Amino acid sequence: MDYVVFTERNGYFGERRKQQAVMRMNDAIIDYLNSSFFNNEEIKLLKPLLEKQLYEGKITPIKLPSA
Repeated sequence: MDYVVFTERNGYFGERRKQQAVMRMNDAIIDYLNSSFFNNEEIKLLKPLLEKQLYEGKITPIKLPSA
């Protein structure tokens, strides 16, 4: 408790809470984008095909086939 009181008095506690709120927001955005992307029906169909081509050496993670 002494540490909490100390950091509240010097402003660090509140500042850290603000930083954590921004980090949580960014994490929520990333989670939403990942979920939206990987639950997209076209991505669900395309992903296994690309993984197979990667495994077979037909493409690289950097150079994917042109659309």
